[in-house]
Amino acid sequence: MTEEKKRQLLIRWLEGEEQDYDSQTGLLKKAFSSPGYHTKLRGGSVHQTRENMMYASALFDSGTPSYIERGKKIALKIAALQDKEEASPTYGIWSWFYEEPLEEMDPPDWNWADFLGKEFLFIVMRHGELFSEEEQEILEDTIRRACQAIRKRDVEPDYTNISVMGTYVTCIAGEYYRDEEILCYGKERLRKIHGFNMAYHNFAEYNSPTYTVTAAEDLARFYRDIRWAEGKSMVYDLLKIAWKTILTHFHHGSGQWSGPHGRCYRAFLSEEIQAKLQYATGGRMCFMKEGEMEKILNPECFRTGIVCFPEFLEEFFPDCGRAFFRESFKRYGELSIASLYQCREFSLGSFYKNEMWIQRDNVIAYFGTKEQPVMMKLQCLHDFYDFSGAQIGSVQKDGTVLSVVNFATDGGDTHPSLDRIKDGTITAEDIRIRLKLTGSLEQIRDYGLREGNQFYFGTDRVQGRFDVLLAAFGEQEIRYEINRIDKGEAGNRGNNTNVDHMDRLAFDIVLYHGKPIEINLSELEHGVCGMVLRMKETESFGEDMECRRQEGRLILKVKDHTGTALEVSTGVKPGRVKELRRDVSGTLGSVKMEEAGNGRGE
Repeated sequence: MTEEKKRQLLIRWLEGEEQDYDSQTGLLKKAFSSPGYHTKLRGGSVHQTRENMMYASALFDSGTPSYIERGKKIALKIAALQDKEEASPTYGIWSWFYEEPLEEMDPPDWNWADFLGKEFLFIVMRHGELFSEEEQEILEDTIRRACQAIRKRDVEPDYTNISVMGTYVTCIAGEYYRDEEILCYGKERLRKIHGFNMAYHNFAEYNSPTYTVTAAEDLARFYRDIRWAEGKSMVYDLLKIAWKTILTHFHHGSGQWSGPHGRCYRAFLSEEIQAKLQYATGGRMCFMKEGEMEKILNPECFRTGIVCFPEFLEEFFPDCGRAFFRESFKRYGELSIASLYQCREFSLGSFYKNEMWIQRDNVIAYFGTKEQPVMMKLQCLHDFYDFSGAQIGSVQKDGTVLSVVNFATDGGDTHPSLDRIKDGTITAEDIRIRLKLTGSLEQIRDYGLREGNQFYFGTDRVQGRFDVLLAAFGEQEIRYEINRIDKGEAGNRGNNTNVDHMDRLAFDIVLYHGKPIEINLSELEHGVCGMVLRMKETESFGEDMECRRQEGRLILKVKDHTGTALEVSTGVKPGRVKELRRDVSGTLGSVKMEEAGNGRGE
């Protein structure tokens, strides 16, 4: 794309933003939105500090005098909102909204030193000469305070996007201002995150459609801006991890980002992400016509310089053939294992051990076409919202996944840590495990329930079986249901994957449904479910399946057509999170999952 074309798209985007410009405050004003934490605000229109700094950067890039003047005013106004009191616990950071001071947030978000720090750096490095000497001093002090906040917080490398972003801010600010103290910190931090991520050649925020793209953007910016030769080489290595993740998880058939996802906010790729990936790969990842991409593309891509180098495409971009691979990574000090099978018609991915938080896609499949994709995800729902207290263990080979679910007495409810279960007790009117299908459900030609505990579905090209080999939840009678849920009802009941309001088909294992009652998980002798999900391009399902209870454990075993045995087991009684994680055991043939290591095969 030519520089003139980029400028035309930038001007068109800025003209579109004009409707949200608030001349009274001199800032953009947008409808309120939030992930549900950090802020006490709940609605209305707000002036967002981060979005306004991104807008200011775009204004400068336009080269238009009136836009540049507006950008200067916005940058200085946002700079004035930073906490400048050295004794303050929030020194160097900003609030999310102009309307909500830091002291009113719940709690303040330290990430804003990183997010806004990099925007101020961009403006200073690219357009600093447009400010007066006094204004340049203001911006320098602002960036230095942001660096102090980043250093004070000193996040660990497993906080992938913020560890990368804060390292960029301190390294580049140290170089630009020739500040050895800041630069030494940035260099040491880059060495640390490089060593951590290169140990497994994966990020701790494993395969996140949101955070991997964010990392790819920030690392591209980092690679472009850093002058330190050793650092540039380390950034290249990290950028390679980001693009390896993106490219190897692209499923040609459905045009979707295969799982499993360490953190995911929506069922399908947004048009904005699709356009960004298409632009960065020079059209190799193709989702739409070029004209459509240009209409959707956010000019932020031009500022970050997001790019997939040709050598990454050559090494990692898959063809449409069959492939199965397993990868390891470290998250919060624990070894985690992810598996993925892809063929022309579908992709199926799973994590070995995890909690069933709404943002974790632990067992997830994509099939259908680019124009009409379908997503399938395994969930555990507490009153129709994903239950973080449920713990899952899965073993996968190709299109077969064995899964066991148990319940933590000290886990989270809607979030793994923000609303932990107290005294092992929850109040519930519904607890169920659900295999949810959503998207272009017209692709599913046939589905049903056989023999009381086997769900099946089929499209013209994919066949699926979901066998429930054992389900027990105290003394409750287990029921099996098939539910069609329209998008209106889904949104009202909250049983959607984050923000996706779509129709869905649900295969449900109902553990409890009735009037609200208190359930003490610690007192349940049995709180466990064992399932086998199989997907194939034909209707041939000849695997031998075995389920048994032995000495307080549930053991599932499947032998596939090659004679390879898959096995997973867990205790049948609920327990503490750490105990349940240790208790899950899985093997492939005679090899334990923890020892299987990374591997790829056709």
